[in-house]
Amino acid sequence: MNARRCLLWVLFPSLVCATVVSADPATQPVAPAPPQKVTAYAYVTVRPPQGASKATQAFIAKAAADAIPTERFAKLTLGKEDTLAKARVAAIQAKAQVFLHLTCAAPQIVEFTQKIGSATVMHQIRRRRPRGWRRGRGDGGDGDIEITLYAVRTPLTVEMSVATGTQWRAARVVRLTSAEVPGAERDEGRKPESPTKPWAQALGLMAPVAVERALLLHFLTNVQVRAIECEPVDPDKADAPADADDKNARQPQVPQTLVKMELTNQSHCRITDASVTVERFNEARKRWEAVDAPRGLREFLRRFGRNRRDREATTLSWPVPADVDPGEKAFSEKRPVGEGIFQAMKNRKCRLVLHATPVVWTLRPSRLAHPLKPAPKPTP
Repeated sequence: MNARRCLLWVLFPSLVCATVVSADPATQPVAPAPPQKVTAYAYVTVRPPQGASKATQAFIAKAAADAIPTERFAKLTLGKEDTLAKARVAAIQAKAQVFLHLTCAAPQIVEFTQKIGSATVMHQIRRRRPRGWRRGRGDGGDGDIEITLYAVRTPLTVEMSVATGTQWRAARVVRLTSAEVPGAERDEGRKPESPTKPWAQALGLMAPVAVERALLLHFLTNVQVRAIECEPVDPDKADAPADADDKNARQPQVPQTLVKMELTNQSHCRITDASVTVERFNEARKRWEAVDAPRGLREFLRRFGRNRRDREATTLSWPVPADVDPGEKAFSEKRPVGEGIFQAMKNRKCRLVLHATPVVWTLRPSRLAHPLKPAPKPTP
């Protein structure tokens, strides 16, 4: 007993000191910092065609810079330095986390022909007969019309670098043409004399897609999007929303199917402001086109969209309302899809495109997939 008492008297002061030290708030484990959007510094380089003026270069550079999606970043700074090296130094001094270098190369004019039956375009011919239209004998019989169309094909390259101390480490390189972005190319009946305006319009649609793709390829490498078929819609009951005033929108539509998207986040970043669009490839034009919304839903998006872009656009979109943390799944809202588009989606003739904002803990995400969290148990 005496030996035990002596041992307790010896160990008691050390136990008290250990308790006091553990209670000290300075030694408590620090909680990890919450995830945040990255800060970016952007620099635009224009490689104009031969003979282009400096005003044209400035106009193209401004069009590309204004099209960078600022909502994807916590802060976006546009560099106006003379050289790329000075812009990189300025980005380090501004403590930016991501450096974006946009290179706008000279566009090219693409020419292609299309044969259309005369009955289909007779009304257009009566109104105005564009140049390049000539009558001929096509596969459809006598009276077919062969149309020569022109489009301005624009290339764009986005090089994204990540800050590592006082240096920049190359992360992703995205190369796009206007054929890969829906709506970036417009068919014209006449060969454009100056491609400056179509070039700027194409960059306005290409820059957001290229920047979003660079962010997704680096931060959201293990994200999967899957379309899920819901119950079919009765064509007799598939009327437009009650808010629509268009009489044609209230007429019964073609057979449709409700489809929702499943977003599985196995990356090491949080996903916010996510939405999914569907694109299909046009074999005749050799480019991707967006899937349009049905008539009733189109009118609803135009009138009651969340922002101006939603009101003007007719692209069918599946918004994901909730933020998706690593290891979680989320589902989008249901959207009616026509039978032709639904069959194309089933036959893998379409592609699903994710638009999202990564909210990161670290600039170097792990390459391994984040484990999925177990599904919540149903409440009894």
